[in-house]
Amino acid sequence: MSTRARVGWLFLLLLVLASLASNAYLIYTALQLQNQLAATSLTAGLALDNAANQLETVRTQEFTLTVPIDEEIPVNATIPFDETFNIPINLTVPINTNVKVPLQLGMLGTFNLDIPIRTDVPIDITVPIHIKRNVPINTVVPIKLDVPITLTLKGTPMASQLEEWREIILELRKELP
Repeated sequence: MSTRARVGWLFLLLLVLASLASNAYLIYTALQLQNQLAATSLTAGLALDNAANQLETVRTQEFTLTVPIDEEIPVNATIPFDETFNIPINLTVPINTNVKVPLQLGMLGTFNLDIPIRTDVPIDITVPIHIKRNVPINTVVPIKLDVPITLTLKGTPMASQLEEWREIILELRKELP
């Protein structure tokens, strides 16, 4: 074999070896990209699963908050009042006095006679008292309180929207390997 032919064969051998090395490098790089893509796909799948679970949690969760109320409410009204009250009176009135009684004795003239009165007078009576009147009320009523409010999204349009988004995320998840 001539030198030229040997150089040609050597050149072809080097060219084949370079081609094999570059193909091996391309295969190695492709496998690394495939592994990175698989890891990224796994991470994306976990993120989509997590998002779907969180949407379900929000859709079914109850939210409790406290609303402070600090207001003054004006009240202007007239209240008709028409009532009859029965007032029982049950007491004993002591009487201790002297009464001067003029006594006509004809020609002898008038003679004042002192009569002592000492007694107890029992009083047992029910007195009806009727009150009919319009009572005006003009005031401001302060209201200061904290009202707890519990909200749930279940059965609302927002819950339906969250469920729709969750279904879209689950469909995307199915497309990942």
